[in-house]
Amino acid sequence: MKKGANSGEIHNLSMYGQKYLWILPDWTQGSWGANSLPSSCKAENIMTAIEGSVSLAVETLSSSRIRGISGRTAQEYEKEYNERRRLKNLGATKFHGFAYDGTWVIAKVLSRVMETVKFRERYSIHRNFTVTDEEMERMILEAMDKINFFGVTVCT
Repeated sequence: MKKGANSGEIHNLSMYGQKYLWILPDWTQGSWGANSLPSSCKAENIMTAIEGSVSLAVETLSSSRIRGISGRTAQEYEKEYNERRRLKNLGATKFHGFAYDGTWVIAKVLSRVMETVKFRERYSIHRNFTVTDEEMERMILEAMDKINFFGVTVCT
């Protein structure tokens, strides 16, 4: 089946029933209102196609009370996120915690690379050396491999 196929196509191709099990993220079903359907999709066809499907909820923020790299728990982070979002009248996304933790990864990697470069510059016999793109790529990959911290998202 082609990528991005929707439940209307699933129904038209008869890819539903006892021979099929569709596993859907929980946020998809809430977005299937009658007004949001393509004109080629009928609500009853969609309901027929998803009958018996499994819906999975994704826990995006940790339930742990451990203070992470930012010095706060996931619950404290979420409270601040929601307050700032409301103040600025911004929409919400379920995956904001991943963006937050990803930003911490980038910051930690760049910090580690800068420390490595400073160390090399300080103790190198060549004071004005340059770092090639290949060396920079290697340093970034090495730093990423060593990054390990508690963030606000669920880790397994």
